[in-house]
Amino acid sequence: MKTKMYLGLIAALTLGLSSCSKDDNSGTTPPAGPCANYTNWATGFQAELTAMTNAATAYATDPTPANCQAYKDAANDYIDALEGVRSCVLASQLTAYNASIQQARDAIAAISC
Repeated sequence: MKTKMYLGLIAALTLGLSSCSKDDNSGTTPPAGPCANYTNWATGFQAELTAMTNAATAYATDPTPANCQAYKDAANDYIDALEGVRSCVLASQLTAYNASIQQARDAIAAISC
């Protein structure tokens, strides 16, 4: 059970770190408007990431069903926040972004409480 929890955490963290990259091989830039501050996206998700990390720690320390559900809820909140910037993702990275979101959702759903 803990292995699945950590896989979900890793998937979510990987998504957060890889989907917000400033670099793009096509030389295009992200859309203007709400996406203009794309270099600081990570700070926009800090509260959700901290909540997920705290919930994962609590669950690893005390693997109760309640702590498991709290971890899953926090992880889903983090993924929800990441999905909120879908319109800011470069077109060349959108397929990988969507796949990463789905992988993270699947990993979280696979955690059995």
